[in-house]
Amino acid sequence: MFAEINLAYLVAALFFTISGCYLYLCAILYTGNINTKLYRDYLIVGLHLAVFSLCYGLMTIAEHETLLRISWGGGFIAGCLFYPRWSLFLLNMVTFKFNVTSKLVKAAYVLTILIAVLCVFSNEVVFVKTELGNQFSYQHGLLFTTAFILISFFLLFFMVLQIRWWREAEMKRHRHQACWFFVIASLLAPIGFVTDFIIPIFTGMTAVPLGSVVLLIASIPVFIFLRTTQTLSVTAPNVSGYIYNSVTIPILVLDHKNMIVLENEPAVDFLGSSTLGKNIADVVLKDETPPAQSFFDHHFTSEKVTVETSSGIRICDMLLTVEKDRYTCEN
Repeated sequence: MFAEINLAYLVAALFFTISGCYLYLCAILYTGNINTKLYRDYLIVGLHLAVFSLCYGLMTIAEHETLLRISWGGGFIAGCLFYPRWSLFLLNMVTFKFNVTSKLVKAAYVLTILIAVLCVFSNEVVFVKTELGNQFSYQHGLLFTTAFILISFFLLFFMVLQIRWWREAEMKRHRHQACWFFVIASLLAPIGFVTDFIIPIFTGMTAVPLGSVVLLIASIPVFIFLRTTQTLSVTAPNVSGYIYNSVTIPILVLDHKNMIVLENEPAVDFLGSSTLGKNIADVVLKDETPPAQSFFDHHFTSEKVTVETSSGIRICDMLLTVEKDRYTCEN
């Protein structure tokens, strides 16, 4: 009995530690730059995984039926939602010709929420107390089989996105990080998928759900990618912080894909709303049409552009300064 309790609490401690690691990564990211959709999506994914691990830790050592079911339900829903949330995050790393892909993923995300909630309130889950703590079996339940099919789709989809991210990376440092992430995720993600879904659904057996544990290892390379990108890229805080914060004219900062990553308050006031995450070609018009991306490749001191502002359509003088770090031209 003593050994059984110790093992259960040891497994629970592992889950709690993993949850703390996710929260630590989220805290570091939150105190940095979260003004881009990429950072915010990663933050949401990290919070999903923190809840995922925390709830399964509570489930492992729960002594009462109510706490057991509530903690398992929270962990199951958070674990299911990780897959569509991660797919949405990876969509920021790649380019598609049509916006329909993102809309389909968001629709599937809503469907995942619905199915996960139905699974939680179904009678298709059986809890088993083992020497490693409380575990679960779904015993070929229809709802859980449906959830399995949906999660399988997302697993395959974000594997495709990872490959595309690696192939589209324009800088060596980004390509190396994308490659490492693809290798690690390809090796580890199936482990969590097997322990969390395949074994309890199709074998009638139980296993320690390792999804949140192995996903931490796969999440770290992406965290390093985000931190490295922020540290090494040319940004307003590390290049012209004082000017950026003190001038009264609207200023937008673009990345190497002409996406707006920073804006000052005068820019928001002038345009009437935030433009973060948009391509600059969607914000200004040149000769009444969206300019080609190459229009923003070189310096210019004055170009007449048309802009929809808070006070209506206006013709403005636009100044562009291009700054490059030593990685920008790498292939």
